[in-house]
Parts: sequence; C-alpha cells; structure tokens
Amino acid sequence: MEQHFLIVSFSIQGHINPALRLRKRLCRTDVTFSTVVDDGLISYIPYSDGFNRGDYVSRIRDVGWKTLSAIVRSLAERGRPVTCVILSLPWMADIACHYGIPSVLYWIQPATIFAIYHHYFHSYGGVIASRVCDPCFEVAVSGIPPVTIRELPSLLTITVPDDPYTSIFESFQEIFSFLDRQKSGAKPRVLINTFDELEADALAVVSEVKLIAVGPVMNGVACSGADLFEPDEKRYMEWLDSRPEGSVVSLSFGSLALIKKRQMEEILRGLKESGRPYLLAVRKDNRSGAVEELGEENGGMVVDWCSQVRVRQHPVVGVLRDAQRSGTRRWTAWRAECRSGCTK
Repeated sequence: MEQHFLIVSFSIQGHINPALRLRKRLCRTDVTFSTVVDDGLISYIPYSDGFNRGDYVSRIRDVGWKTLSAIVRSLAERGRPVTCVILSLPWMADIACHYGIPSVLYWIQPATIFAIYHHYFHSYGGVIASRVCDPCFEVAVSGIPPVTIRELPSLLTITVPDDPYTSIFESFQEIFSFLDRQKSGAKPRVLINTFDELEADALAVVSEVKLIAVGPVMNGVACSGADLFEPDEKRYMEWLDSRPEGSVVSLSFGSLALIKKRQMEEILRGLKESGRPYLLAVRKDNRSGAVEELGEENGGMVVDWCSQVRVRQHPVVGVLRDAQRSGTRRWTAWRAECRSGCTK
C-alpha cells in the first residue's frame, strides 16, 4: 500500500519551513505528501485557521477541526487516503484518532528544549515558578546541561495571566498533555529536528516518549522554502555587501514577537550606542514611531523580513540575535537555522 502522509503545520514562519523540509525528505521514499497545487508527489491543501479576524489560538481548534476533517474525507474519497498524520498541533491528533489514522508529533526545536518542557510540565514547574524572579538560579535537569532561569524558554517564566503569550504557553501545555494521554499503549512518537551526534543525552532523557531524530531538516540556499512576508532581498543584500566583514549586528523579531514602544526605543538606543551597522527585521504592524524615525540612522537598515539563510551565511554578519519566546537563549541560533532551513 502506498503511504500518504498529511503534515499539518502551525501557520507561522518558524513552523512552515521545517515542515516543507521534512516533506522533501519523505518524498525520497515511497510516500506521497499533502500539505490544491500539484507538484509531483506533493500536493498543498490550504485550510482555514479561523484567523480571518482575531483570536487566533482560541479559534484555530474549532475552525481547523472542521476544515481538516473535510480534507481527510476528501482525500479518502479521491482514492488517496491518509495513512499517517504528522502534526505540530495536538488537537489534530484527535482528528487522526477519529478516522483511525496513526499520528506522530513533529517537534521543530532541539531535543534539549523538549526535555526542558517535559520536565517543567511533570515535576519542575513549581520550582521554576518559585524562583522565576531570580535569573541566576540554576535548574538541574538530568541528562542535559544545567540552565539558569534566564536561559529557560521565556514562555516558562511568564508571571502575569494577561501576558500576550499565555495562549502559546497553553498550546505547549496541551502538547504534553496529549503525549501523556497516549502512554496507555505504545510509547508516543515524536520526530525531532536534531541528530544523535548533537544531542544523544537529551534524546535519551525522556524515557516515556520515543524521540526520533530526523534532522537536521535543513538544506542549502537553493532549496525551496516559504516566506509569509515579501522581503526586499536585493535591497538588504546590497546593503550587506557594502559593509566590512564581521561588522553587522543582525536582529530579527520573527513573525510572532510583540515589542512595546519603550522596549523598541531601548533596543534602538543600544544599537546606536554600539556604533555598529545593524540589520533590524521587525513587522510593519509592530513598529513604533521610533523605528520609523531612528531605525535607519547611524548606518542601520530596517526591513519587514529577511532570509535567515542569506543573512546568516553573509560574512559581514558578526552578531546575530533571533528574538523568540519558545526557545532558550542558548538555542536562538539553532532556531534561526530551523526557520531558514539552512546551515552555514
């Protein structure tokens, strides 16, 4: 029987490209893939996430359930039934279970981050919550290097219920609740974008889950990816080409980060005082007046989005900071690699 995988990705930049890279790898085997534009073994199937207006996380389950159920039924009616669902959204597993389809979670971050989240939701949550205001407090988790509070994924150090990222934290919590519910039978399986030689200890530390290293799910500049934004690549690449080697600070806030006006003013002040040319990537709808007024003074450039592949590989980039809420500061470079799908 021909295998037909359905990969369901969270519709943000950091999830889309790792999903696209994984489907390329699957296509090297006898597997067809659905993600309705045909491309050989691959077909792309859009689904409504309910974000035509507001309340993204709260609506995605309700609307996504209906549209993805319809996709599964439609594929079966067309003689191409789904044989496995690869997902980054835990509620999609309920749809797979409803139709009797095996499912597996795709974790796009390092195994170390998976282990940190696992231990947080099973035994360390209280300890971390009690010391969240002590950034130097060291958390020792078996099988991985000790990390301080400031090095933890910042979603785990949220202190107020109205934090704009609370709903994303709850999504992570739901992922681990989903894995716990699967333990009554065979171990739940999780595909992780890493490789054994890099994280052998972290891959072995969570005994309740079968962690399968499938990475690095990355490729070169020429390989296909996807951008949610329309970057002016010619403009910023020419700007980079004109700067001295190792001189540029690259600062990217991704597709989710929310920056307050005062925070952005402090960031711009720091960039100015560094005396270094900088490439600042921040969405237009998340810019303050300070960005528009000061952003490109003192040799800086501000863009909506930039190719992490091209920027990371450019010899003039000496400092790279990728601002994400779900990974530790130790792993921001790895997160950027996963988003762009490329190694140097």
